[in-house]
Amino acid sequence: MNLSLVDNQFKHLPEWLLNNKGLIKIISSLETDGGVVKLIGGAVRAIIRNEKKPENIDLVTDLTPDKIIKCLQKSKIKFFSTNMKYGIITAISLDEKVEISTLRIDLKTFGRQANVKFSDSWLEDAKRRDFFLNAVYMDFSGNIYDPLNGIDDLKKGQVRFIGSALKRISEDYLRMLRAIRFSNRFGFKIEQNTSDALLDNSEKIMFVSIERIREE
Repeated sequence: MNLSLVDNQFKHLPEWLLNNKGLIKIISSLETDGGVVKLIGGAVRAIIRNEKKPENIDLVTDLTPDKIIKCLQKSKIKFFSTNMKYGIITAISLDEKVEISTLRIDLKTFGRQANVKFSDSWLEDAKRRDFFLNAVYMDFSGNIYDPLNGIDDLKKGQVRFIGSALKRISEDYLRMLRAIRFSNRFGFKIEQNTSDALLDNSEKIMFVSIERIREE
C-alpha cells in the first residue's frame, strides 16, 4: 500500500488526477466563490492505495447547493440535480462526471432517508459517514484532512463503522453488504465489533429491496 504521507500531505499524486481537465475546471469553478472543495471516498482511497482511477469521483464543499449551481452556471458547466434534499449535484465537464455534495449533518435517519441540515463543519460531515476509511478528505494538492483518523484503518487494513456499529446498521441495513464488499475488494479484515454486529443483524438484510442489494 502506498501511504507516502509527509506532514499530512500525500505526495506523488496520480496523472489521472493532475491531468484531469474536466475535474480541474469543476473545482476551479467552485473555488471562485470562495468555496473549500475536497475529494472524498473512492478517489481518496485510490490515490492513497495507488490504484487506477475510480469509476466515480466525489467532491465535498462548504458551499450550499444554490451557490454550487451559481458557480457551475457562471462557468457554463453542465449539471443536474442528483438529490437536492441532500445537497447532491452532478456536474459534467469535458466528459468527466463528478458528484458534488454540500457538508451536512444527518439530524435523523430512517433507512436510506434522513432529515439533514447543511453545515460548514467537516468534522460533523465525517461523523455521519459509515466507515472510517470513507471519512478521509483530500484537496487537489494532496493535503489530507482526516478528522476521525480514517488513515489508521487504511494502514491496519480494516473495515470499521464510525460510532456504534449497531446504530449505523439500524440506520440502513444495506451497510452490512457494504462492509462485506469493502472487505472483499481491499482484502481488509472486518473489525471485531463490526463483525459481531453484522452476524447479529444478518437476517435484517431481508428488509432491503432486491434492487438496492443488486446495486450494491
